[in-house]
Amino acid sequence: MQPGGEQKRECCGSPSNLEGLYTRSVSAPSRLRSHIQVGVRILVLTNVVPYPPHGGVHLRVFHLLKRIARKHDVTLGCHAWCQEEAESARGLSQFGIQTVTGLLTVGGWKHVWPGVGAALSGRPPELVQYQTPELHALLRKERFDVVQVEETLLAPYADSIPERAQTKTVLTFHNVHFVQTQRIAGNRERLIHSSLAERQCPLHAAL
Repeated sequence: MQPGGEQKRECCGSPSNLEGLYTRSVSAPSRLRSHIQVGVRILVLTNVVPYPPHGGVHLRVFHLLKRIARKHDVTLGCHAWCQEEAESARGLSQFGIQTVTGLLTVGGWKHVWPGVGAALSGRPPELVQYQTPELHALLRKERFDVVQVEETLLAPYADSIPERAQTKTVLTFHNVHFVQTQRIAGNRERLIHSSLAERQCPLHAAL
C-alpha cells in the first residue's frame, strides 16, 4: 500500500504469468470476493454452455472457469443451441463468471453467401455456421487482456479483436480434425478391403 492509502498496481513481465498483475474489484458473490484480487480480464470462448457440467468438454471448461474466476475477471462467451441453454448459462453468475451467449442456428440459406465468401478467401466455408453477432460485438466493444478460444472452429472470432488492442490469444486444440478425418478415411478403406476379402474367401475355397 502506497502513502495516502492508494493501492499499488503491479504488473508482471510475462503474459503467461497472470498472478502478479494489478488489483481491482470484480463483481462476484461475497464468499468469492476475498479471493479475487488480480484484475486480469479474461474472455473464454466456447461452442457449448458448460453449465450444468454433464460431459467431458463441459466439465473441463466449467472447472477451468471456476478456478480462474477466483483471482481474475472472467467472461464466458458461448454458443447456445436453444433458449434453455442460454438460460442455463446465467447460472454461472453464482461463481463470479459473467456470460454472453450467442444463439446458434446451423444450416439454412443465410449461411450460403457467407460460406461462398469464406471459400473464396481460402477459409473452410462450414465455419460461418459457428459465428454469432453477439460474440463478435463483444470482442469489438470490450477490452480483454487474454482471449482463450476453446476449439479451432471458433478461431475466426479473433478477427474481431481490434488491431490496436494488446490482447493475448490462446487457442486450445481439443481435436485435430484433419487427423481425425484421415484416420476415419483409413479405417473405411481397410473395412472395404476386409469386406471384399471375406467375400472372396468362399470363392477361393471352392476353387
